Amino acid sequence: MIKKNIKIALECPVRQKRFYIRARISLKMDFEIKPCRTRATYSAKPKKNVRLDLSKLKDSFKIKIETPVASVIDADGEEIIVHKYGEIKFKTCKDKDKIKKIAEEIYEKIAK
Repeated sequence: MIKKNIKIALECPVRQKRFYIRARISLKMDFEIKPCRTRATYSAKPKKNVRLDLSKLKDSFKIKIETPVASVIDADGEEIIVHKYGEIKFKTCKDKDKIKKIAEEIYEKIAK
């Protein structure tokens, strides 16, 4: 789930003025899990283009290696590579249910 703040403009027909409503909505990240080219690991890729804020990883996960483009993290004892453009590669995990759970958690916490 991705939580976003939105601002909605409405027109009042009686007073003929515009007013704004602020709301917080939750969006579910739509992604697919499939094996990498070599079939050695799995990856999760969003179906739409996404930019991830890798600086938010520090709050929730243990970071092993950090670069401007990607970070290697440790989540639930699994080594995971998180790319800024949205792809997540699971180096050691083979369980698809666990991959899905971890990917949802990562996307929820760091999607812009």
